This record gives sequence, C-alpha cells and structure tokens, in this order.
Amino acid sequence: MASRHKPKATPGVAVTQDSPAKVIHELKAQGLRRAWLVGGGELAGAFRAEGLIKEYIVSVVPIILGAGVRMFGEDGSPERLTLVESQRYPSGIIQLRYVKLA
Repeated sequence: MASRHKPKATPGVAVTQDSPAKVIHELKAQGLRRAWLVGGGELAGAFRAEGLIKEYIVSVVPIILGAGVRMFGEDGSPERLTLVESQRYPSGIIQLRYVKLA
C-alpha cells in the first residue's frame, strides 16, 4: 500500500506497511476483534480484496463534488450487502451500516 505521506504513530494508533492479512493476524493475536479502517479507498480496497471487511459504515455527506476517487480503489468484485441500520444527523449527514451477506 503506497502512501503520499508517512503518518506519525500516536498513542493507540499503529502505523504499518504490512499486508492486510498480517495486520488482521496480529490484531487477533492481541485479542482484538474489531478494527476501524481510516485511510481512504486504497486502504479499504486492500482489505476488501482479501475478504477481510465484514461490516461497512458509509456516511453520505450532502455535498456534490462533481468528481472524486472511488470509495474502494480501482479493483473489486461486487459484494452483496444488507442494510442493518441507518442514522440521520441534524447536519444532513446520513450514516448507513451494512453487513456482508454470508
């Protein structure tokens, strides 16, 4: 996974260039069951390509960009999801929570 800049680690945050599978293996070895991916489409796409994402939380912000970057990078096959929750906020943001169908 390439990065435009190298973020500095802060308490509670790990910075790594390991493969998604290795990261998940290390998290499980530490007894952790959930991880929150923050880093954009390339990062999420790498985990998605290896089938490592079980739940998606997508926030819809009421701004039309006109152009942009793909949500999960360039590659990827279709995935069947089911909506399990939605939340509307006073700002106009809608948050959708999906889980992957078995």
